[in-house]
Amino acid sequence: MKKNIIISFSLLIIIVIAYVFIDKVYLKKQVVAKVVHEIKEYNYYLDDKDTDLYKEKYYELEKVLKEDNINYDEYAKLISQLFVIDFYTLDNKITNKDIGGVQFVNSNIIDNFKLNATSTIYKYLKSNLYGKRRQTLPIVTKIDVISSKTEDYEYNNTEDSNAYYIELKWDYKKDLDYPKSKTIVLVHDNNKLSIVEMK
Repeated sequence: MKKNIIISFSLLIIIVIAYVFIDKVYLKKQVVAKVVHEIKEYNYYLDDKDTDLYKEKYYELEKVLKEDNINYDEYAKLISQLFVIDFYTLDNKITNKDIGGVQFVNSNIIDNFKLNATSTIYKYLKSNLYGKRRQTLPIVTKIDVISSKTEDYEYNNTEDSNAYYIELKWDYKKDLDYPKSKTIVLVHDNNKLSIVEMK
């Protein structure tokens, strides 16, 4: 009886030690994005997996937002560009639930936006939780504002007599037949601008 207890206890210790060893040595830790910069008043952030192009536009946005008199035309252009860069760069996303550009989307449509993204653009994105994904995915490398105008916007409970319509075109590192142009519609949302439509 005593011998069985000692053997069982010894086996338990061996199993625990083996599990800890395997976990530390063989199993890779999950890939997690870390926030490296924030524009706190606007809840905008930059993380360590964002591309160089995204970082460049993000710091341009920070400069615009630090001005005493914010240039809303520039603000609209920059968050439209940031949105597109983040949304259509799938290579740095961890899973198909890691939707790019959500920080710029109007809170009234964010749930529908995420649902639509996971059933379309992000549908076939494989998980990269352990950094082992082997899938060729789009990376936006260049983006240009083609035109910018203000017009009325009204949809459901959202109205803005001075909404921004920003037409954009962009290029990818490798052409994988993803969209290359869209018009982004933004409305005033308290002290911020937010995206309500992409067409």
